[in-house]
Amino acid sequence: MSTARRTTSTRRHIGLTLGRVLVLSSMVSVVVLTQAGAAEAGTSSFARWILTHTGNVPTSVAVADFNGDGEPDVVTGGNDVVVMLGTGDGRFDSGTDYETSGYYTDSVGAGDFDADGNTDLVASSSDGNEVWVWLGSPDGTFEDSTTFGAGENPSSVTVDDLNHDGDLDLAVANRHAGTVSVLLGGAGGTFGSAAAFPAGEFPLSLVASDVDGDSDLDLAVSNGGTLAVLLGNGDGSFGPPTSQDVGGLADSFSAITAGDFNGDADPDLAVLGEQVGIVILLGGGDGTFAATHTVAPVAGYDTSRVMDIAVGDFNDDSHPDLGLAAPGSGFAVVHGDGDGTFSDFKTFSTNGSPVAVAVADFNADHHPDVVVANQFSADSSFGDVSVLLNTLDSTPPDTTITSGPGALTNDATPTFTFTSSEPGSTFECRLEDADFSPCTSPLTLPAQDDRAHGFYVRAIDASGNVDETPAVRIFQVDTIPPDTFVLDGPEGLTTDATPTFAFRASELEFTSECRLDDAPFSPCTSPLTLPALDDGTHTFEMRVKDDAGNVDPSPAVRTFTVDTVAPQTTITGGPEGPTNDNTPTFTFVSSEPGSTFECGINGAFGDCTSPWTSDGIGDGEYTFQVRAKDAAGNEDASPASRAFTLDRNPPTTSITSGPSGWTGDSTPTFGFTSPEPGATFECRVDDAAFEACTTPHTTAELADGDHVFQARAVDTTGNVDPIPAAIAFTVDTVAPDTVISSGPSGLIYDRTPSVSFSDIDGAKSHECRVDDEPFEPCTSPTTTAPLSDGAHTFDVRAIDWGGNVDPTPARLTFTIDTEIFRTGITGGPSGLTNDATPTFTFGTPDPNSTFECRIAPAPFADCTSPYTASELSDGDHTFEVRATDSYGNVEPTPAKRAFTVDSVAPDTAVDSGPTGTIDDQTPTFGFSSPDAGATFECRVDGADFGPCASPFTTAVLANGSHTFQVRAKDAAGNADATPAGRTFTVKVDTTAPKTRIDSGPADVTNQTRATFTFSADEPATFECKLDAGAYAACESGDSFGPLGSGTHTFAVRATDEAGNVDPVPASKTWIVDTTPPQTTITSGPSGLSLLSSKATFGLASSEGGSSFQCRLDSGAWQSCTSPWSVTQVHLGNHTVSVRATDPAGNVDPTPATRTWLTLGLLPL
Repeated sequence: MSTARRTTSTRRHIGLTLGRVLVLSSMVSVVVLTQAGAAEAGTSSFARWILTHTGNVPTSVAVADFNGDGEPDVVTGGNDVVVMLGTGDGRFDSGTDYETSGYYTDSVGAGDFDADGNTDLVASSSDGNEVWVWLGSPDGTFEDSTTFGAGENPSSVTVDDLNHDGDLDLAVANRHAGTVSVLLGGAGGTFGSAAAFPAGEFPLSLVASDVDGDSDLDLAVSNGGTLAVLLGNGDGSFGPPTSQDVGGLADSFSAITAGDFNGDADPDLAVLGEQVGIVILLGGGDGTFAATHTVAPVAGYDTSRVMDIAVGDFNDDSHPDLGLAAPGSGFAVVHGDGDGTFSDFKTFSTNGSPVAVAVADFNADHHPDVVVANQFSADSSFGDVSVLLNTLDSTPPDTTITSGPGALTNDATPTFTFTSSEPGSTFECRLEDADFSPCTSPLTLPAQDDRAHGFYVRAIDASGNVDETPAVRIFQVDTIPPDTFVLDGPEGLTTDATPTFAFRASELEFTSECRLDDAPFSPCTSPLTLPALDDGTHTFEMRVKDDAGNVDPSPAVRTFTVDTVAPQTTITGGPEGPTNDNTPTFTFVSSEPGSTFECGINGAFGDCTSPWTSDGIGDGEYTFQVRAKDAAGNEDASPASRAFTLDRNPPTTSITSGPSGWTGDSTPTFGFTSPEPGATFECRVDDAAFEACTTPHTTAELADGDHVFQARAVDTTGNVDPIPAAIAFTVDTVAPDTVISSGPSGLIYDRTPSVSFSDIDGAKSHECRVDDEPFEPCTSPTTTAPLSDGAHTFDVRAIDWGGNVDPTPARLTFTIDTEIFRTGITGGPSGLTNDATPTFTFGTPDPNSTFECRIAPAPFADCTSPYTASELSDGDHTFEVRATDSYGNVEPTPAKRAFTVDSVAPDTAVDSGPTGTIDDQTPTFGFSSPDAGATFECRVDGADFGPCASPFTTAVLANGSHTFQVRAKDAAGNADATPAGRTFTVKVDTTAPKTRIDSGPADVTNQTRATFTFSADEPATFECKLDAGAYAACESGDSFGPLGSGTHTFAVRATDEAGNVDPVPASKTWIVDTTPPQTTITSGPSGLSLLSSKATFGLASSEGGSSFQCRLDSGAWQSCTSPWSVTQVHLGNHTVSVRATDPAGNVDPTPATRTWLTLGLLPL
């Protein structure tokens, strides 16, 4: 027999009607219970189960007549589909297996799919993503299966005519796809392609019913978080899912079934929740439901573990009841009350751990019986099918009161015992005319009044039959004790260590007993003075006894506390030493809770509470005092005190050094002081916030312009100088420009020339020099000392009010020649020029001279200064000029100026640099020009051109579109009129990726290598580290190890393509445990067990959370829990072996064993 992977969490229930055929999905073994007889409003009763082994591990069960003999048969799903034919008495044959390609089936169903009169089979498997269909034969056998695609992980199937065409259709819940697939039936038992309809997250099971009254079948689907209803359109299609109210219960619903639970002819639903158990939803007839309640469990039956549910009238009261199957708890019936509520919970044994249930009349007694699938069988390693036959009992039991008062009694809480004529009965009791309520024998009544009373009790047998003639006892209670009254004595706090108490009784004749604290009661008389008591809480009790011997059961009590010790007072907050707060606040506490306080400053006490704030006070020295008074009136004789000095006079501040007026220092330093000892300082420039500072204080870099520096002192009490010291100054770091307005140039005859000059910025002074002599102060105009013939320079520079000196003095260049007459060219191009019509200036010291000019080799012609040449071609040229003095002498050697005209601008090319979209905020560009001597100017985004060189890197650019331009400029000053450029877009990724671990080892594992898969929310590389190691490059799917036992932590972080690193690495911590547990058998037979054929063993493991496997003799290992029992043990020696498996999966290699000898004579 083939097996397939299977998990119990997906086992669920499906119901369908054909005749009506019930289809229920569950796991492992199957049990049937049969009901016989009818009792009016009785309770269900089932006979001992009838066992049939299936030979496989069933996961689902359905009931139908497969061989046409009129007797119900059973089909189970699991690792195989097994069909068992019924014999009509609750028994079945050994069954026939039908394979499902090695897959477990989650759900089975039945119906006549090919309309040949024979019942056919259908099964679904969440492992195979398909359904299997077997067409039936008249003898109850089936042909080979045909598979039809369903959806992803089909967990359950239901059969019905969903489109009114007379052919049966299939509806399948697809767990992982979140859909319901509908396969419409066709001729010959075939089905069309699956049509998927949304059904919510994680649909597990479904039921078909007309919930909105339109005669079209609808689907109710339970899924991972909600209950959804899909309304049918009558053609096999369904509308969108509608989430139904489940009463606010946060749960995952699984199995579902339908029935009319409140008798209004509208379909209702019962659904199973993973945590809350069974939820009843009453249908409104319009497709909506209202959750009413969860079925209350009985003690010992866990409704949260119920895995299947069926509907039947098990107690023959015409109200639907619910049959429940829960592994570990057994089979149970909860009876319907006919109004949508359920009560009277009954449980039954099934020889195993039931997980599925179906209802049918298996023995033809006209009462619904039950077939249950057990997950584990008590006496088989495979699943089995058990049948329990339901027997109804209508004879009520007789009730007898066996003990308790029947006349006069002084017992106000009498006790009664009672019995029933039927073993196993329960009881209900009442007093007088009150309602009956459940009770057990013996029953002790609550305290009763002094009068006659009637006690009634009636038995209810296991079938729910009630004794109509309850047993009764009439009795008289006379047990009223006298009351005790305290007339005088302390209560609460007192300073009296020998208090006196007076007391009396509610009756004239009485005796009394007293006691102090926990001492025994002893005789006493009123008034009573106690001996001296210690400080502390005491209780004085008095009780009286009347002549009838009734003792006051509630003595009069006075609780008092003797307190002769004064409290201690502590000041917990408030100024101490210097302060500038003239309304200081103090906090204080007492060593005794509940104390009151008196406060004062400088000796004047008054009532106060903590915190306490004084009225306004003047500067000076003060002492605050406070004393506590406890609740007993004891007053602290040594008040707590705190001395402080009030000082509200602020300090003064003086600036002792630093610039005022103009300064060229953009980070000036200031010194300041205060006459207040211990004062600190705060400084600021202009309108900035004051910040702590010390003297001397140097400011941050300041911009040119007017500024104000302020400093203020703060004394030790926190008083701040309200009038900070201030000094105004002007920062000027820009040097002035100097301009020569007149003076010599060219060739002159004057040995003491005069020069006039000025400045642009309003300089404070000037300095002059001739040739390379040191600068000296001068004023405009200034006349030089006598100079020798020859070339000279005159420099003048301005000095502004900030002390800034013009770094580029204005200069005159001139030549003194007092011996010969010469022409001097004073202006015009020399070397390269881009001016094709250059202008030259020239002159001589003789104001009467005339001139002749030419561009060689043209002839000389008359000219004046300035002289502009006609347009010249590009190339080398020479300008010549000669003078003729007033006497007609022509200068023999003309003055010359050589130059080269170049009017052609160079070309510019961008050789490298980005285009398109880039992630670099400071891109670099390379460029060139055919003109080898050219210089370059660059700009970005239309800014002014500025000098640059190749390669050129921009400043940091913002994200967005940008344009880079560059132009070449040759030595003649010609600039490229068509700059080269590149347009590009900056898009920088600054968002770090997010890393997640997709898979890794279990939280506790015995594997010494760990494999992790991980990913990020964007393309990225990864770095990993293990425990305290360093990060290193890694890839998803890498393995790490070998690892030692203990706790380990794996961390991984992603780095995206932009280089951003995840600042919060993903991490996982797990435990490697390679040490197997030690198994111990803590109890059970050893040696000789004379008679019993049953043995029970207690099991334990050295590691908490371990599971166990057990075996008897050389049998197969099977899961077990403590205590574990073996049954039907026959004569001979036997050995039980037990091995533990810890949470990490380590298996004890040395199982614990226990060997014993049994005669095996007594049955279980």
